[in-house]
Amino acid sequence: MGALQRRSAFFDLVKFYSSMSHGNAPELHPQIVDPFHNVTYRPGKLLGKGGFAYVYEFHDVTSDASYACKITPRSALQKKKYYDKFVTEVTIHRGLVHPNICRVLNVFKDQMNYYIILEKCNGGTLTDLIRRRKHLTETEARFFSKRILNALWYLHDLYIIHRDIKTSNIFLMGDFDVKVGDFGLAVKCESPEELHWTMCGTPNFLPSEVIYSHIMKRKANGRGPDPNLDEECVNLCHQLLPAYSGQGHSFSADMWSFGCLVFSMIYGRPPFEAADIKTTYKRIVRCDYSFPGSIAVSDDLKNFIKGLLTQDPRKRFTVKNCLDHAWLNPSKYFIPESLPPKIITEPYEVPPLCSASPTRNIQLTINMNKTTGATDGRFIAATPQAIGGTDHMGTPGTANFYKTQNMIPTAKSATGSSRASTAMPMQNVGAAQNIVNKYGINEAEYPQIDPPCYIMSWVDYSNRYGFAYQISNGSIGVIFNDESAAILSPNALIVDYSPSLLDAAFDRALFEEGTTILSEKKFKLLSFFRDYLENRSIVPIPAADRPKEDEELKRVVEQERMNNQEVDFKRLTKGLPLPQLFLKKWKLYDDGTLCLLFNTKVFQVNFADHSKVVVAHRSVTFMSEKREIYTYPSEYLKDDRFTFKELRRRVDRARKYYEIIKAARPVDSLAQYRYNKDSTKKSASGSSTRQLGQGGE
Repeated sequence: MGALQRRSAFFDLVKFYSSMSHGNAPELHPQIVDPFHNVTYRPGKLLGKGGFAYVYEFHDVTSDASYACKITPRSALQKKKYYDKFVTEVTIHRGLVHPNICRVLNVFKDQMNYYIILEKCNGGTLTDLIRRRKHLTETEARFFSKRILNALWYLHDLYIIHRDIKTSNIFLMGDFDVKVGDFGLAVKCESPEELHWTMCGTPNFLPSEVIYSHIMKRKANGRGPDPNLDEECVNLCHQLLPAYSGQGHSFSADMWSFGCLVFSMIYGRPPFEAADIKTTYKRIVRCDYSFPGSIAVSDDLKNFIKGLLTQDPRKRFTVKNCLDHAWLNPSKYFIPESLPPKIITEPYEVPPLCSASPTRNIQLTINMNKTTGATDGRFIAATPQAIGGTDHMGTPGTANFYKTQNMIPTAKSATGSSRASTAMPMQNVGAAQNIVNKYGINEAEYPQIDPPCYIMSWVDYSNRYGFAYQISNGSIGVIFNDESAAILSPNALIVDYSPSLLDAAFDRALFEEGTTILSEKKFKLLSFFRDYLENRSIVPIPAADRPKEDEELKRVVEQERMNNQEVDFKRLTKGLPLPQLFLKKWKLYDDGTLCLLFNTKVFQVNFADHSKVVVAHRSVTFMSEKREIYTYPSEYLKDDRFTFKELRRRVDRARKYYEIIKAARPVDSLAQYRYNKDSTKKSASGSSTRQLGQGGE
C-alpha cells in the first residue's frame, strides 16, 4: 500500500466527533439475552470498531441466524451530549426500511451495554472491494451508484441528511447488493429549507459549504475555526465560495460526498486526497481535482462527477438529476442487475449479447415526476414514514405462493409459469411424499392447510394522510388519520367506507361513484394508494386469482338500475359481505415490528427481520424472511411432538403484542422511544442520565 493510500485509510477513520476518547472493548458474556423479545444471542468475532462502538458478529442461539451487533458501553455515554447523539442515531436508523439501507432489527440494553442488532453484510464494504481491485469499471460503478442513489432518494424524501456518505459506509451483501450504513452523523430536518452548521463528516468526502459554514459560525461566536483550517483556507472560502454557502448545509452535502465516492470507485482514491488534512481542505474549497489520464473514462462520467462536485450547493446535482443523467441511462449504457463473485479479483465483463436497451435493464428506481425537479434534495411532498417494500408475499394460487422449501410440488402451466399443483389436495402432499420440511416437520404427520388472508404490502403515510395496505385477496384499504376507513374490493369495483372505525358502520357504493360516500379528497387518496400499492407489488395478484364476488355484485346493481329499481347495497351483498374484510387497528413499533388486527380478529405481526406470523381462529401461519409460507391448524400447537420451534416462538411473541393492540385506538402509528429517568445517577455535567427504553413496550 502506497503512502497516499495509507494516509487515505487514516483520514477515512477521522471524524470530527472523534475527540471522544476510545474506551476498552465492551465486556461481553458468553450469552446475551434480549429480555423483551426473549431472544438469546451468542457473541462471535469482532467485525469492526469506531467512535465508542464495537461491532461483533452475533448468533441467535435458537435459529442460529447471524447478525451484526453494534455495541456501545453504557460507561461511554455518561455525558448527556454523547447519550443524546446515540439516541438520535438509533431513532433515525431504526425507522428506516429500504432495500439499500442496512436494517436495524432490534435495540436493547443490559447492565453493561447498549446493543443494536443489524442485518449482517457478508460482502464487506465498498472500500474493501476497491482496495482489492485498485479501481472499478464504469459498468460496476453504475451498478453501485444506482443503488446508493435509491437509498439517498429515500433518505432525502424523509428529510434525513446522512452526512457521512463514503466508500467505507457502503456495505455489501454476499451478492454485492448495496446497504448504506452508519447513521452516527445523520440528522432529520423539520423542513426541506432547514440548514445545519455542525462540521462533521470525513475530510476526503467533506463538501465546501460544511467547511465555510463552520468558519462563519465560529466567527459569529467569536471563536477561531478548526486548527486544520488555516488562514489561507479561510481566505479562499471568502474569495471563491458564494456567501450563502457559509450559512449552513443541507441535502446537497450528501450529493458532494456521493460525487467523491463515484470518483473513488473509478480512480481508487478520493478526488481531493492530499498529504495532510490542511491541504485537503484547501483543495476542496478550490475544487482542485483532475481526471487522471491513466484510466480512460467516458465524457458522460466526467460530466456526472462535475455536476456533483460543484462548489455552489444550489447548482449541484440532486438525486433526481443523477438518475436522469446520461451516465445512468440504461438505453445508452448497460447496467447489470447483479454482479458475479469473481469481481472481487477481476473486472466485470459485459455479456456480449447485452445491449444498452431499457428492455434488458430493469430500472431499479421508481419513475419520477418530471415536473418536481427541486434542487434541495426533496422530490415528493408527502413522505411514507415506512414502506413495506420487501414485505410482499406470494398470493394463493400464484407461482410464488408455495416455495420449494415448503415441499409443495409444482407443475408447469400452459403459459410456462410454475403454479402450485392441484393434482392432489395440499393435506395429502406430505403423506404421498413422506417429506420432512426444513423446520423438521413431517408433512405426512402434520399436513398444511390453506392460509387465511393477510396483509401483503403496506405504506405508512400517517405523517400526512393515513395507513394504506393491500390484502392477499387483492383488496386495498386505508385507515385515515381521523380514524375513518375505506376498503376497495379485490377488482376495484366496490368501495366500503366508515366515518369512524370505533363505530364500524359502513356505507357502500360502486367505486366509480365513490364520492357519494367519501369526500373528494379521501376518494383521491384511496385511488392514489390503490395505484401505488398495485404498481409497486413485487408479486402482483393476477386478475384470474382474485375473488369475483364484486364483479357479480356490480352486474346485479347495473341490472337493477336498468330496471329502474332502487339499489339497496345492504340487501344486495352477493357474497361480498358489508363490510368487507378490513384492517381494524395497526401499530408500528420503533424497532420496525408492525402489528395488524383485522375486523375478524385475525392478528398479524410483521417482525423486524421480515418474517411474519398470522394467528387466525383455527390456524397459525408462519412466513419466513425468504417468503416461505407454512400454515397449520392451531390444534397442532397442543401436540408436544409438533416441534416447529420458530413458529411457536413467533406465536408466543404475537400473543404479547395482541394484548397491547386490543386496548389501542385504530390509529396508533409509532410507538415512540421511551426513557426511564434514573435520578440516582448523574453524568459528569451534573444532569440526570436518561436510560434508553427497550423497544416495543
